Amino acid sequence: MSHLDAAKRQGKTLLALKNEKATKGYLSLCGLGMKALLKGAQVTKMQRSQTIPLKGVRPASLQQKITRSCLLTPYTVFMKKRFAFIIILMISAFGAVAQTLALNDAQIAAVLVDASVVDIKAGKLAQFKSKDPEVQFFAQRMVTDHGVANESATELTAGLKLTPQDNPISQGLKTDGKKNMEKLKPLRGAAFDKAYIDHEVAYHEQVLGIIDKTLIPNTREERLKHLLAKVRPAFFSHLEHARRLQTSVHQRNR
Repeated sequence: MSHLDAAKRQGKTLLALKNEKATKGYLSLCGLGMKALLKGAQVTKMQRSQTIPLKGVRPASLQQKITRSCLLTPYTVFMKKRFAFIIILMISAFGAVAQTLALNDAQIAAVLVDASVVDIKAGKLAQFKSKDPEVQFFAQRMVTDHGVANESATELTAGLKLTPQDNPISQGLKTDGKKNMEKLKPLRGAAFDKAYIDHEVAYHEQVLGIIDKTLIPNTREERLKHLLAKVRPAFFSHLEHARRLQTSVHQRNR
């Protein structure tokens, strides 16, 4: 049975909007359209403009309104789903590139240094702008811990006579860090706290993935690999702290 035939059979109930059966009939018809679109069916120009003949109903414009509502809404939802899927792919693209790149030790050192520098900058901003004691404490921890990690990386690279070399991953971290700072600076109060801690959770998840899937597997210098293994637990601890704080901040500021 075609969608049009289904509509004809349910015509009376579709227009009896105050009747419970009418609502069910309307949803049923729209559900048919959604299933057809998700299966790849095409909504033609004729289908979009064609009205459903309903007995005893005036004016005709009401018929057209109901027809467009049932046939075009599933199409719109379908397109929104496609758009959301594309956005997800774009967000995950950086992580995928990071996992497939083979870096040398100089490039790995640059990623390690830049990962700390980016979070230190965000932490200092949070110390200045946040009025929440827990957020301030977390921000101070980020500044302190990443400062120590950065000093260790700098000392090691100097001892190895290794000059950190910029690369797509380190560039991506710096670019994302700059965008985050631009987003945070205009915010105040709870809006700032939420945005800051949400990014901290996502950032530490991202960096941990880079450490595990790219930096450690590609490191050749044993002392550099030892440093990565040493700082990883700190990043993981930061992530757990950030997740707890994220829950707390969102609960307090609903």
